[in-house]
Amino acid sequence: MLLRVLQDRILKRVGGAEAINIDIRLIATTTYDLRREIAEGSFRRYLYGRLCGYPIRTPSLREHPTDIPILIHHYFPFVEFQEGVLELLCRYDWPGNGRELISTVERLAAKAGGEQIITADQARRKLDAERKPALTPGASGRFAALRDGETLVECIYRLALAVYEQERAHLGSHSAVAHRLGMHRNTLYDWLEWARENVTK
Repeated sequence: MLLRVLQDRILKRVGGAEAINIDIRLIATTTYDLRREIAEGSFRRYLYGRLCGYPIRTPSLREHPTDIPILIHHYFPFVEFQEGVLELLCRYDWPGNGRELISTVERLAAKAGGEQIITADQARRKLDAERKPALTPGASGRFAALRDGETLVECIYRLALAVYEQERAHLGSHSAVAHRLGMHRNTLYDWLEWARENVTK
């Protein structure tokens, strides 16, 4: 439907019969690698062609860390920071970009108490927790058990898929998950493909 509207520049209201001519400029944004999605068959090539008139790349937060203090002071003007905290925050990679930065500082401020001063120790503990590998023992203190008839390789692939889905939901993009896991995003795509083939066999 969207592709037809973009091609013909005509739309009809829901329940209406009158064709309405439109003259619009559409701005679309995504964190997905759409060319990869097209190759995998999950995104329509013709729609991509219509949307991709003038691509604009937005750099990640880690590419311009000097913006981090500016963003923090804009969103949290009344929060104070102990000496060294902003430096710690600027050195972190922020795979979830601005959204992760804001939610992290928000949680730190909530724990800071009435004085609203975030200490270097609080910030360091929070960032260290974020850097921990996603695949950690569960609340029971042990990793997920093998399923009946499941091989070790199948179990590893199943857990890899679970970790990916969990991190994707948290970070919001495939590229951010790849960065968090220390992999190139195309390599991660290959891993996921192998995992899905292995798990579904």
